[in-house]
Order: sequence, then C-alpha cells, then structure tokens
Amino acid sequence: MIAHVKLFFILIIVSSVSGCATIFGGKTYHAYIVVKDRPGAEIYYKQSLRGRGIAEFEVPRSESGKFSVMLKEAGCPEQVFHFTSKKFRWISLLGIGNYGIPTLYDIVVGAVWKPDVFEPGVAKVSYKSYSYLVEYTNCNNPLITIPISPNTPSMDQPKKNNKVTIYMKNGMIFKGVIIEEKETDEIVFKTEDNNIQTFKKSRIDRIENQ
Repeated sequence: MIAHVKLFFILIIVSSVSGCATIFGGKTYHAYIVVKDRPGAEIYYKQSLRGRGIAEFEVPRSESGKFSVMLKEAGCPEQVFHFTSKKFRWISLLGIGNYGIPTLYDIVVGAVWKPDVFEPGVAKVSYKSYSYLVEYTNCNNPLITIPISPNTPSMDQPKKNNKVTIYMKNGMIFKGVIIEEKETDEIVFKTEDNNIQTFKKSRIDRIENQ
C-alpha cells in the first residue's frame, strides 16, 4: 500500500514537470521513409544522408506539420517532400495533477503533436512510429535491383520468434516477432508495442531480420 502511495506521488511530481505527452511517447518519434520502386534513391533529412530506398531516424514531434525529406539519385533532379499536417495528441490532456491541461514543457518541446495519418503517404506503425511512402516522380532512371540479403528470411520460410521488420507493399513498416504462419497464406505478428496483427503474404513486400 505504501509503495503504491509513493508511486502515485512520484507520478504527480514527474507529470507536473514533464507532462503526460512527454512521458507517454516522448518528444520524438521514429520516422520510416520508404521510396516507392526506387531502392537506390538517397534519402536526406536536414541535409544529412539517412539511407537509400529506406531510411529510419528520430524526428522531434515539434516538426509534425513541417517535416521534409529530400531525394537524390545520379542523373535525376532533386525532389523535396513536405508533410504539412499534424494532429493534437489527446494523451497530453491526461496530465496527473495538472487538471488535464498540457504542461508548458509539453507545449514548448512539441510533445503534444503527432503526424497526421490522413495526409497522403503517412501511416501509423505504433504510437511512437510513423511511416512515409514517397514516390520519386522526378527520376526516370531505369530501376535498380538490389539483391536480397542472405540474412533476409524468404516469404516461404519466415523465421518464428526472431525479431524482424516487415515491409508492406503500401509503405507501412512493422517491427516485432512472427508468432505463427497459417496455412491460409497469413502471418500472425506481434508488434513491439504488443499488438497482435495478421498479415496476408500477398501484401508483404519483404521481411528482414533486425
């Protein structure tokens, strides 16, 4: 009982300083950038190369509504993508001891915001991860084929209970563990935030070991 009371007061103190939006989800999120059909395209964020074809990096929640990435490929003009829509995180209203009002800290660091999944190309992977599917329309180079890594499990033999990343054909990305492969051409998957999902293999682009 005493331990529970102590925990309650600790939550009150932490919440009053940081706020629920920062505690639950943090002031950054994971961005997964997927370039449709162009695995060789270079992905730049804040003038820094983050990957080719696919990139993953942390983004401050304060940049929700003003997030941009740039694509480059030899022989093609650069192309910049701006994501200008954002949504309010209602979790920030659940402040303990602050009467359901987001703290000043949450507002200043932008923890009260998240990307808008209704904006074209944006999809939610988890409460802390979002994917962005972009199409490099400025580039007409012949497509580059990247060979499948020997460490990549095939679609016919996904590795159970290993941590993997599933890349969907619609651009969404999921990280977690394959827990079952059904005879109905489906995979049962547990995400990192312990949600159970079932995916049809026909909708999966590839599976990679983490």
